[in-house]
Amino acid sequence: MVNDNAAAKRKNFLIEEEPVPQVVTTGHYSLRKMPINARPYDSDFPHEFQEFADGCGAAAFSMVYKSLGRPFLQKDIFKKVSVPDPNTGGLTCSSHLLLLDALVRGFDALHIRAINPIDMLKACQKHSIRAVTNERAEPLSIVGHMGVFLGMDDRHIYQHCSALGPRQIITHNQLLERMASFGYSDVGEGNAITLISNPLMAEHFCPVCGDKIPEEITCLHCKKRFLLRPAAPLGCFREECPNRAWLNIYCPFCFNGIRKTKDPKGASMTQEEWDKERQKRQKRQREVEERELFWKKLFSGIGKEKDQAS
Repeated sequence: MVNDNAAAKRKNFLIEEEPVPQVVTTGHYSLRKMPINARPYDSDFPHEFQEFADGCGAAAFSMVYKSLGRPFLQKDIFKKVSVPDPNTGGLTCSSHLLLLDALVRGFDALHIRAINPIDMLKACQKHSIRAVTNERAEPLSIVGHMGVFLGMDDRHIYQHCSALGPRQIITHNQLLERMASFGYSDVGEGNAITLISNPLMAEHFCPVCGDKIPEEITCLHCKKRFLLRPAAPLGCFREECPNRAWLNIYCPFCFNGIRKTKDPKGASMTQEEWDKERQKRQKRQREVEERELFWKKLFSGIGKEKDQAS
């Protein structure tokens, strides 16, 4: 009897240490649900099922608000952010109005088109920034869905889903596929992420080039100024810096991007392709810096010769 109890304890310990994900099939995706005793992320992050058919956005933002210590009713959020959906004929959540809702409630928030969503989510995990990802509801679907980012490891993304339930697991490449460009009004360009945090006053400097990310910028379209917070996941604001993680930043007032996109292939690249592309960009940046250093040394040497001659 003692041996049986010891074996049971060992078995329970192994289950807690090495949880086996359960397979949940939806559409063409095989999603895996992480057991509640697995803790690669904040397992206390609140979860809510959506109260409305197309209310995934309101549910996602309600979860984020609660995780930041300020709960709001999902139905109140939905009333303020819902718009008519031409695809279904009902009401759906607008990414623009969700962004405004977060700002009006006193949070820092940005709607971003990421160069590589995986890199941006890594930064969100590092700096404890909440992130809501804009995805396809099903493969090849034009209907969008929103997931709440919880955390990640080298292979998997952990997220709350307002339709499937808490603590879902997908691979990096599955997320890239689900966030790829498709014909939906708010997220048609792909790789769209909304960043949310409590107000942050700290300055952020790029670790690669040392440039400071500006606290606010002026929209080129509506001429209104808005804060660039939370700033850390942006990497750098300088467009030529290889550490820049954003492809576009959307004005919360007119919802136009601050720049024209130049990377249409990005939304369909795998994580391996992104790693190769990043290495190429870093190599080009080093070459530019080496050329600049060469010319600086050359001109400084010429200047010294002239001073000695005079």
